[in-house]
Amino acid sequence: MSLKASHPINRIGVTTRRFAQWRATQRKIASARSLGSCEAGTCPQRSVDVHHAFARRQILSIGFADHNAWLVALCRQHHSQVHSEPGCPTECDLMCKALLRAVREWNLPLVIPLENRKAYIAAARELERLLREDAETWQALLQEAGR
Repeated sequence: MSLKASHPINRIGVTTRRFAQWRATQRKIASARSLGSCEAGTCPQRSVDVHHAFARRQILSIGFADHNAWLVALCRQHHSQVHSEPGCPTECDLMCKALLRAVREWNLPLVIPLENRKAYIAAARELERLLREDAETWQALLQEAGR
């Protein structure tokens, strides 16, 4: 007995489409914030990639990690560098800047550690935990993302 569907399954639902549109908007906001320049230090190169300062799923939840506060516009060289050299000074600087943006975005009291990559990751996770505790803010963030 065959279980073929009489019509093809729509693989992309309304929620997925809305979330994809929201993510694209967040990427555009991050790119616009950089004014077309690489956000790594004083790099004079043009930004061509948008990078998650904190990994989606491994560090921050999907959706939360896609907010423009956590995104940085980078040139190809710096984007390659932060992926090939975890913990490098460039990556730590970008993480610190993203944390500062996120703290401002959600008006959270958070002391930014000036230590290393692990401390930045712990601070980002703590920020997400604080936002999740405020159910109203967390739900508003999820609704904004179309989730």
